[in-house]
Amino acid sequence: IFSFRTFLSFARFYHFQRSFFSPEGASLPSRSCVRVPCYSCAFFWLTMAGTESAAFSAVDEEKWAGLREDFNRIVGYARDGFIVNPDSIRLRMQGYSLVHDILNSGHLTKKPLAFYQRVQKMVEDHLQDVTRSLFEAGSKSQARTGVEMLFILCKQWQNHRVLAQWCERTFRHLDVMNQRSTIATSMDPVRTMLLKCFATAAYGRVKQSFVEAMLAEIEKDRNGAVADLGAVKVGTTMLLELGVGERNETKLYCEDFQKAFLEATRVYYHRACAEILHQEGGRW
Repeated sequence: IFSFRTFLSFARFYHFQRSFFSPEGASLPSRSCVRVPCYSCAFFWLTMAGTESAAFSAVDEEKWAGLREDFNRIVGYARDGFIVNPDSIRLRMQGYSLVHDILNSGHLTKKPLAFYQRVQKMVEDHLQDVTRSLFEAGSKSQARTGVEMLFILCKQWQNHRVLAQWCERTFRHLDVMNQRSTIATSMDPVRTMLLKCFATAAYGRVKQSFVEAMLAEIEKDRNGAVADLGAVKVGTTMLLELGVGERNETKLYCEDFQKAFLEATRVYYHRACAEILHQEGGRW
């Protein structure tokens, strides 16, 4: 397979031979007589290159089905709490081989982007299904709120981190191809894509209730009641990690939680000071 530049050079040399050794004369061809067939070849080359299709072959579809099965197994391991599972190493190596074979089959320049979009759609569908089943209770599909919702989202975030670790290593070849590509694409690194999927499909659906639940736990601790500060720590860490890869990595944390936290803190100490002044009779 020749590159475009090699093909162009070969076309010039071929036309030069026909012109130089032709019986009409041995004079060197002019630049104009070389330019016409070369531009024609270039037009033909670009026309053929533009007909490339990002469609997957039957073999690729079969390998993609196997990759989805491995993905679902890792999802099951994370859900059941097997953070380190011997089978996950085998699945990671098997998945990496499948990804390598799919991306290196054929000569389609659009295949990495099409494959990236498939992976993104697979992760988004998984998160939407899990979020719908966890945050909706009963036949009336009433959304869960409060501490219960806080625990559920923190647990789902921990499971997603296990899934992200597996995907980052399994789809590493996709990142390598994206880094080596000279064509500008909209593909983010796999880990960044997974974080954005969670921020949109899971956290985005319960953002307001999630922040209110964390502030409620902090309020309990300030008042001396029993509170789960571990869940609050996981929640704040999640907000910071979801901003990784963005231009302002703390933007999500500052806008969604920090502003509300500072306002709740101001209200709490304003009320506490008023109570103290009232109890002491204003003698300050």
